[in-house]
Amino acid sequence: MSVFRLNVLALLLAVFCAVPFGKASDSAALPADLTAAILVKLLELELNVRKSQEIRIHVVDNFQLAEGLQKMVGARSGSARLTQVSFGEALPENGTDVLFFSSGENLESLVDYTRQKGVLSVTNDRWLVESGATLAIYNDEGLPGILLNHESSRREGRKWRPEILEVAEVYGE
Repeated sequence: MSVFRLNVLALLLAVFCAVPFGKASDSAALPADLTAAILVKLLELELNVRKSQEIRIHVVDNFQLAEGLQKMVGARSGSARLTQVSFGEALPENGTDVLFFSSGENLESLVDYTRQKGVLSVTNDRWLVESGATLAIYNDEGLPGILLNHESSRREGRKWRPEILEVAEVYGE
């Protein structure tokens, strides 16, 4: 088992112990703090983000996740540091590295934005990955699930370390 996979498992265990979770249905999202921690950890595996010094994340429609990510400002993801978390319905004018959205509302414009700007699209709804989002961190029968859309990833210019295949299910390969 790779060191990265052990680190992810340790992170998940630590967050499960710290975050009240209980029995969740498939339709319930993971707790925001857990999703935030997994996202920041997964960004270590994306080479474009890994090369940068700063990570900026914009959250479109999930205030709880924005709050969870805000708590992580300053956290490292590889050599990069999470420096900015913004929230709002409008797409950021000053650019972002990651765009997180929870609903399929305006999905086409969100996906167009991420592909034109080379921004990583992330969601907490696995079904949105089938519609063009690149990465989903979702509730898989009460446990965290990770789904990567290979084609969307390529169209956004993403380059992943091979370890992503140890923790994510791949869609569209």
